Amino acid sequence: RAATVTVAPGDSLSAIAARNGTSVAALARANGIADPNAIRAGQRLVLPGGGGGGSSSGGGSYRVRPGD
Repeated sequence: RAATVTVAPGDSLSAIAARNGTSVAALARANGIADPNAIRAGQRLVLPGGGGGGSSSGGGSYRVRPGD
């Protein structure tokens, strides 16, 4: 199961990508997003798997909150 995040008000794809150790392009590609500026609060995004190091172990989900 892929990890997901929920877009919070004021979030941008670049901020979500940076917080999760991925690129805007990879995040957009994993979610079929043609326009990276066209995300909306409440939208769930799948985080691209593999390729990265760090402590992400896949699975689970994280709800993005204002100030994250």
